[in-house]
Amino acid sequence: MKIFDNHMHFGECKNIADTVQKYREIMERYKYEKINIVSLPYCSENDYQLDETANLCALYLKEKLNPKAYAYASLMHYKNETGQDLLKQAKMLIAMGFDGFKTLDGKPNLRKAIGIPLDDEIYDLFFEYIEKEEIPYLIHVGDIEILWHPEQLPQHYVEKGWFYDESYKTNSELFDEAEGILKKFPEMNIIFAHFMFKANDIDYCTRLMETYPNIKFDLTPHPDMFTDFSAKRELWRKFFLKYSDRIIYGTDFYDIDVNEKTDRMVNIIKKFLECEKEVHVWDRDLKPVFLPREILEKIYYRNAESLVGNKAKAVNIQKLSEECEKLKNNSNIKYILEDLRKGDNNV
Repeated sequence: MKIFDNHMHFGECKNIADTVQKYREIMERYKYEKINIVSLPYCSENDYQLDETANLCALYLKEKLNPKAYAYASLMHYKNETGQDLLKQAKMLIAMGFDGFKTLDGKPNLRKAIGIPLDDEIYDLFFEYIEKEEIPYLIHVGDIEILWHPEQLPQHYVEKGWFYDESYKTNSELFDEAEGILKKFPEMNIIFAHFMFKANDIDYCTRLMETYPNIKFDLTPHPDMFTDFSAKRELWRKFFLKYSDRIIYGTDFYDIDVNEKTDRMVNIIKKFLECEKEVHVWDRDLKPVFLPREILEKIYYRNAESLVGNKAKAVNIQKLSEECEKLKNNSNIKYILEDLRKGDNNV
């Protein structure tokens, strides 16, 4: 079956040339027909400081992996920004050749850093635009519940500060904000990453699907997701069959070495979807949903392609080069400019 990984990141490699090669190795190992590269201009390891090169790198990667790659841009937040500023930014990114948007704005750390509710009116012009133009929007909302309970976490999580105290929005508050977006923009093509961290609440997921017919969930794993699915295997199997047009494959891969770790990431998804009997993978016992081939073809490939089309938008090399010129002191951007000039004397 064709596979379209709709949720892949970059940033592990120190230089962009290595990233291109890592993506090719991943695509070869897992026989990917297509991938979607999602930009992440904020990184928790540096207190969510803005990396203004992220969108430019994502678009360059898309061009280098053409015709197998699509790319989602991320909104970048600046002090004293307005709704018009976000709209202008979004239109520019689409004109450059992006196929959609991905944001981490609903992750508790970044939501706290930005300080703006997900359904705040400052986003309205942006959401109106992508709803009207049918541009897909992948958003991370919430996190695994245990992170609000540091007493239950492994010590190395606590030592690194990988937990949330009372100064962070709770999952419930973040989910309410996300639904605030849906109430205002019910026709928007919105995809919730990691099954919205709601694999333990089939009633909630069903209500969202029934109330908002355009929303989708992606299957990028988190540690407890497939264990939660397995706990109510028969109910979730019916859910996957009923909403098979609205569930999308993704791994959350970065530009990393392909090895047993990446194999486990792929296997936990594929075995859960495909196997008939109980399986042991990723140190977990899973009860698979055993889906028919025609359903698997939708989840692995057709649903993602229906969002972005069977051919990725062309990258506007001139616009990409112009934006790169503004940040040409960065080593990756310098490399991108040099490489683009090799292929186009007009750049």
